[in-house]
Amino acid sequence: MGRISREECQRRREEIIDVAQALYQEMPFKEINVKEIGNRLSFTRTAIYTYFDNKEEIFLALLEREYLKWEQDLQSILEKETLDTEQFAKEIAVSLEKRLILLKILAVDMASLDAESR
Repeated sequence: MGRISREECQRRREEIIDVAQALYQEMPFKEINVKEIGNRLSFTRTAIYTYFDNKEEIFLALLEREYLKWEQDLQSILEKETLDTEQFAKEIAVSLEKRLILLKILAVDMASLDAESR
């Protein structure tokens, strides 16, 4: 089998993260494993290890992706001309409401991710 393109490599990496996110919405972190993630991919499960060493690294990538999306939301808030304190707080709350995965990882599973990743 030949080498895959950079775009295909990125697509596969994102697919792994997407599957992990979907599973995380269905079951607790501790019940998710690489095999379960691999069962839902459009390519072989063993290919996961080309991109990530373990499930914790997959979830760190998910955390990073969610954080970057939240950062974009925060930049949009900061670009608004005039917000009083109450409006600013409401905008922040709304931005966090869209980032439930981010909050769940940080609040519930961060210690597991930290302990098992390189």
